[in-house]
Amino acid sequence: MIKRFQQIDNPLRLNNFATGLREFSRIILHDLAPDADIQACHWYKEEKNKDGAVVFTRQQRIRYAVHAGLPEDFVENTLLVDVEETINEFRDLVNTLSKFTHVGPTTFNVGGADADALAKGGLGYLHHAF
Repeated sequence: MIKRFQQIDNPLRLNNFATGLREFSRIILHDLAPDADIQACHWYKEEKNKDGAVVFTRQQRIRYAVHAGLPEDFVENTLLVDVEETINEFRDLVNTLSKFTHVGPTTFNVGGADADALAKGGLGYLHHAF
């Protein structure tokens, strides 16, 4: 992922990087928020996909990763973590990365400062958050 981003002359460098970082974040969430642990939380509500199968959403995984089943007020008041803000920031990062996984006129051949800012911001956020 980093090697591809360093290919300055590659017009897909940001697209490849964004796809890799998005998938890396998905792997992190699955490791930090196993299905059974999410299901055991008092806030868990079963959700189903269009086929009726039970699914664990990205939002649920992020919520669990942020406070790992601890009471939300303890996390906010004692650990001083703003749970909703952290969830929203992570969701926004993934949504931004997702935009670059679909190559189009506004996402192709993005370079220079824009690409660097997105890469630095994404890596920095994941490092800080987890």
